[in-house]
Amino acid sequence: GISIPLFWAALDLEGNSTTGERITILKRVLQRFGVNRIEAFTADREFVGKEWFDFLIEQKIPFIIRVKGCFKAEGIQEEGKTRIDTLCKGLGRKKILNRPITLWGLPLYVSIEKKKGAKEPMIVVSNVTFRNAIVLYRRRWEIETMFGCLKTRGFRMEDTHIIDADKIERLIFVLAIAFCWAYRIGDYHSGRRSHSHQGSRQAC
Repeated sequence: GISIPLFWAALDLEGNSTTGERITILKRVLQRFGVNRIEAFTADREFVGKEWFDFLIEQKIPFIIRVKGCFKAEGIQEEGKTRIDTLCKGLGRKKILNRPITLWGLPLYVSIEKKKGAKEPMIVVSNVTFRNAIVLYRRRWEIETMFGCLKTRGFRMEDTHIIDADKIERLIFVLAIAFCWAYRIGDYHSGRRSHSHQGSRQAC
């Protein structure tokens, strides 16, 4: 799968966005689509924090966000706060799904999986229970595929060397349209090849 860009903001700084910047752009999404259209909001472990989680919970946005194992939460042991990755001990190939914890005073659910050969376990927290939060979270990789297509492969956005934030936003607008069109054409031709192969088998 692959993601399609709908809303974006070019930040005139290095590093991650602030909580306020993320809230601003997410409010635009909510205003346009409403919260009921969101199956699950996913984000990597750089995008965490009590204020951010408070906003998502207040807006009733179902989220699945990766967190660091060193974060300490309540509900893992009988008393006090304990590192979340304590739950990984003896986990093996099994999964933990929807284990209730309290992180930053917020009632959440933690899900954990460690695949064979993985350097570290996948640890995500959610504000509601999901059938399999890990599977849904892995779909977040679709946005990395999109970034790769826009920035280096295919459209090679980084070769423009544009650094002005306003110009970058306008460039992304053009690239988003081109990206959607290219994806749609590829999907169309893929479907035609599939029908062609089916016709060949029927003829045989």
